[in-house]
Amino acid sequence: MDFFSTSDGPVFGNSAKSPNGELLLVWRDEWAAGHSSTKGPFYLFTGATELCKGRLQRPNGGQVAENGSFVFCDWLFTDRLASAFYAFDYTGRILIEKKFRANLFNASISQDGAYAACQTAVNPASKHSELLTLFNLRSRAEVWHLKPAFWPETYEFDIPRSELIIRGGSSNYKCCVFNLTIAGSA
Repeated sequence: MDFFSTSDGPVFGNSAKSPNGELLLVWRDEWAAGHSSTKGPFYLFTGATELCKGRLQRPNGGQVAENGSFVFCDWLFTDRLASAFYAFDYTGRILIEKKFRANLFNASISQDGAYAACQTAVNPASKHSELLTLFNLRSRAEVWHLKPAFWPETYEFDIPRSELIIRGGSSNYKCCVFNLTIAGSA
């Protein structure tokens, strides 16, 4: 965590840069800072220019693409196993809002901002348990969801080949490849 200058004053928070390093996404989960009902702010910058700002209940796991689109896992103010995935364009307009009856494990966005994916954790009482979900941000729609063999630690979007490659955190779970338009392994 670092300090960032924003239109709301200094913010001590997390950040992520776009792959080309031109954009900076900053956020703060206020609940984690001891403010249990204060929505967390987020900001998108290009250089020192603030492009947009907003608030979510508990923004976490932010990622930003080269076109300025960005994603968050919102951990919500709840004791239940629930969360929300958000994708925004560079102006802060919501492209995708998807609520899950399971906690989000992580999320990612393609380098060009065309696709995003997220992985939920376990909730035995929900059909949303352990789902990998792919979204097309251009059409603002869910493409597919499935239960992968393992939870991804990293995501690679190969747009020319129309593939999403996930990699696990151990040598037992090396890699799975999925089509960006059809559910299932490529």
